[in-house]
Amino acid sequence: MTNELDCLYQDSLTDKLTRNKVNELVRLQQVLKQAFHQNDIKEHPTTYTSLTEETITNQLKGWKKDLFEVVKLQATEFQLSEVYRYKDRLQLAHPENNHIEAKIRQVLQHLRDMGLIEFIGEGSYRKSYHLM
Repeated sequence: MTNELDCLYQDSLTDKLTRNKVNELVRLQQVLKQAFHQNDIKEHPTTYTSLTEETITNQLKGWKKDLFEVVKLQATEFQLSEVYRYKDRLQLAHPENNHIEAKIRQVLQHLRDMGLIEFIGEGSYRKSYHLM
């Protein structure tokens, strides 16, 4: 990034742009990015502890939403093999993906990182959100 900023200082179109102004813009970008993420429910797993399944579903998009729909159908504790039973349905929803099982595992990790499920071990998971 430093090289990119140095190019800005030497560019004839941005010759009035000073290093201090660029640093100020970078700091502003970081502040805005942090503020955006603080307001984004998907970045804060603790906010899922007392929401309805419908509210959680409405906050998710794409693969996360589709796989959460599958998780909702499972018992409190479930196996990866049980989720794999829905791979044909997920393949229809995402025909561009040729590695459905790998994607399922990846998205389960994302749902785990969001605090929606826990990985128990050896292909076992537990729902970790609490319904109102």
